[in-house]
Parts: sequence; structure tokens; C-alpha cells
Amino acid sequence: MKSIFSSNAPSGLDLLREDVRKLGRDAAQVGRQQVLTPAMNMAHEAQQAFEQGLSSARKNFGPRLEHTRQILEEDMAKAQKAASRQYDRAWSWISANPFTALGIALAAGFVLNSLGRRKD
Repeated sequence: MKSIFSSNAPSGLDLLREDVRKLGRDAAQVGRQQVLTPAMNMAHEAQQAFEQGLSSARKNFGPRLEHTRQILEEDMAKAQKAASRQYDRAWSWISANPFTALGIALAAGFVLNSLGRRKD
């Protein structure tokens, strides 16, 4: 049996729940429009600016760095050749004068040893 007080109309609590849901949806939409979308756009613009800056730096400094690398490689090769020549010359002299080389080595060791003792 139906009561005369029962109706299909939503209660005040149901209306409040629906209003809170709508408010939540509206807040999420405003948040997306006012915060998230501008933040994403700024991040995208920052990424593009970074990529442009990186591209510009590569274009401007890339050839200079390559030139510097080539010069350093050439200088390293020259230094290695010079060191190899000096090593060969020293070894040739030591082979030709073994006793003199031994005397010089002993004298150098004595001098270095006495310099080391003075500091103590």
C-alpha cells in the first residue's frame, strides 16, 4: 500500500549529492581549462625553446669543437712522436754508455735521497 506522503520526487539529500557531483565536474573542467591546459602549453613551448637553443648551439659550436678536436689530435700525435724519438735517443745513448748511465742514475738517486731526508 502506498503512503500519501511517498513521492517520486528526489529528496533534499539526493539534490545535494547531485549538486556536489556537478560542482566536482565543473571544478575539474575549470582546473583543466585554467591550470592544466596552460601548464601543458607552457611546457610544450619550453621544450621547443630548449630544442631550438640546442640546435643553435650545435650549429654555432659544433664546427668549432670539431676543429679543436682535430687540432688536439694532431698535437697529441706530434707529442707521441717526439716522446718516442726521445725515448729511442735515450735508449741508444744508454746502450752505448752503460757504465756512465749507471753512474748518472746512482748520482741522481743519491741527490734525490738526500733531498728527501732534509725535509724530514
